[in-house]
Amino acid sequence: MIYVYSAFGKKINTINLADKLNTPKEKLRWAFLQFTPEEDLLLISTDGTMYLIDPLTGDDREKPVNLGSEFT
Repeated sequence: MIYVYSAFGKKINTINLADKLNTPKEKLRWAFLQFTPEEDLLLISTDGTMYLIDPLTGDDREKPVNLGSEFT
């Protein structure tokens, strides 16, 4: 689950990534989490898959991309 809050602490959205990404929970371990300048949520999983998520809807902005190697 990812909880998105405004700069003022107001809860904007709760995203259940396992449901939205249709991926088993055990594959959703994050090595990196950051907002892009366009305010999309950039997530990189420990298996090297990159996701761009719209924080308001929880939908994918693009198809997930495998970066090629696992992070340990």
